Amino acid sequence: MAKGDSFLSTPEKTPTGEEKRHLRIIITNADVELNYVVVSVTTLYHRNIQDCSCILQKGDHNFIKHESIVDFKRTKIMSSIEIANGILKGLLIPKDSVRDDVLQRIIEAAKKSRYISAEIKAMLV
Repeated sequence: MAKGDSFLSTPEKTPTGEEKRHLRIIITNADVELNYVVVSVTTLYHRNIQDCSCILQKGDHNFIKHESIVDFKRTKIMSSIEIANGILKGLLIPKDSVRDDVLQRIIEAAKKSRYISAEIKAMLV
């Protein structure tokens, strides 16, 4: 995996109880311990409730079908082993990489996000 690559998460329960996979995007190169910063994308439902600091449109990635947001509250560090094993076991589903312009927009918004820890922000170069 590399910066800009994406994959679908394991199925997650939505507030309605259905299970849904979310697009995850790697926004850093691997660090010395082979860890990546990974953000989550979710459909935009409530502009006044959700963090709209990074809105993605249909066409920003071929998986995105509706106006969506990068949900910085769900940003996490994932190891290359965790991602590779998830893909090998079919738990994570690889998707196309994001375009450079979209990736840069996400990274710039992540640097400013109040929802991302200082530890994770330090990995954003």
